[in-house]
Amino acid sequence: MKRLAAALLTLALAPAALATETIREKAVLSEVYPIDRVYRSMEGPQSTQTVFLGDPEAPELVWLTGVKTEMMMEDGETATLPEFMCHVNVDFDAQRHREIFGWQKTVSTRLVTLSQGQLESHFPRGFGMPLLSNEPIVLTTQVLNLNFSSPGIRVRHRVTFYFVRDCELAAPMKPLYNAGVFGMALVEGPEGVPPEMLAESEHGSSCLMRPQAPNAMGGSEYRDREGRKFTGHWVVKPGREENVTDVTPLLSLPFDTKLHHAAVHLHPFAESLELRDATAGKTVFKSIARGPEHGYGLTDVSSFASVEGVPLLKDHRYELVSIYNNTSGKDADSMAVMYLGILDEEFRKPAASVSAPAPPADGTVTGDTRVHVILETAAGDIEVVLYPSVAPKTVGQFVRLVDAGVYDGVRFHRLEPGFVLQAAAANDRSAQLTAEQQALIRRIPLEVSGVAHERGMLSMARWDDDPDSAETSFSILLGPAPHLDGKYTVFGQVESGWNALEMIEEAPRKPESTEPAIDLRIIRARVVR
Repeated sequence: MKRLAAALLTLALAPAALATETIREKAVLSEVYPIDRVYRSMEGPQSTQTVFLGDPEAPELVWLTGVKTEMMMEDGETATLPEFMCHVNVDFDAQRHREIFGWQKTVSTRLVTLSQGQLESHFPRGFGMPLLSNEPIVLTTQVLNLNFSSPGIRVRHRVTFYFVRDCELAAPMKPLYNAGVFGMALVEGPEGVPPEMLAESEHGSSCLMRPQAPNAMGGSEYRDREGRKFTGHWVVKPGREENVTDVTPLLSLPFDTKLHHAAVHLHPFAESLELRDATAGKTVFKSIARGPEHGYGLTDVSSFASVEGVPLLKDHRYELVSIYNNTSGKDADSMAVMYLGILDEEFRKPAASVSAPAPPADGTVTGDTRVHVILETAAGDIEVVLYPSVAPKTVGQFVRLVDAGVYDGVRFHRLEPGFVLQAAAANDRSAQLTAEQQALIRRIPLEVSGVAHERGMLSMARWDDDPDSAETSFSILLGPAPHLDGKYTVFGQVESGWNALEMIEEAPRKPESTEPAIDLRIIRARVVR
């Protein structure tokens, strides 16, 4: 009980530095997660949801200034142990953001991360990351349980976003842009630093060859042009280890500037993570991690926030140095990431026409430009191309809902091989729709065209007796269906990912039913811009 009481004391109010009338708060509750067994890092239940800072229907410039998470019981009000926290990731569409703000520099899709030992992160007073209120933020939360064999409880995250409206500022904010750097370990190929990095600056270096952690996520592996494989999530053997990665290409500094903020993501048994200026032989920032007196986990991971800042010079080389000390006597998983808030020396506010776009009231998208959307599934990604010139109103709503995260977690509730795979209505998803998401859903009139219902085509579902009743449910045709032509709106087709679609088509179904016998969902949908 003493450990519980001490832990709960850390769930305090926002820092005093935030106590100003310009700071606004938006609290979001995650899905409820069962904690019924041990979950190692990145193994626990997780979910995603979409958040807007401000009113997405009335776009304006806002500034993200901080994020905090609290571990709560199912009621969302009663605090529980912070050690059930695995991580909170706050992501956004970096490419779209660069277009809005006219940026040429490389930015990370990760705005902020929180992980065990670091439950909140706040930028220095007067600093923030600029966003438009209609830019969808993807919030991913996950739980962890390293120390209790079967607690049998249900918990959830309560995540609070802190932001200010630009129109309410008495003085201009100092703009930060986000960059992520991470440690990499060599898992296949000769030891040493690869001479060439991938075009996307995905790389790694290591003085030791290590096996990949068995529970590493699929996106953590990278290969250089010589075929050597690196992973950002590796196994730490019992004992102490140091891993050094050249992160200069990841930083990709476009100008001399300063670091004003750093959040850190480490796993249990980490001792420290250091960003070093290798050219100057100096430490930029070193995060210290501490574990509990008893059991496994992290109780404190130091972050960095400075009004004065630390210089970052574009012609210098930078390294990330992680130190782990695995005292468990068996293999453990690890990763080492810093998310950096860097002063944007070239920031300019978007023009009024960009910062406050006025989309058509009916959501119509016009023109002949094809719009690409990725549907992420457990079987793999399915890329579809949408046709605004064929079905402008349907494509307009579909894109708007994808951007808002409405299709994230939506279930495929109907599977008829050779005929159709249908995504359920948006209320049949892993997390409840937010009020903002619900407000974006409108009825779409039937848009008849000469495009036939063939294999791979996308068709909107509707009520049988009302041709203008389409909203969110749609189908991917698994074979020709001429009897649907002229009766349902065709608005796109599958372009790639046929293997994933074929795997889904082979999934088992419930006896005498078109409902899949296994859980088939759209994990995440995103527009490719």
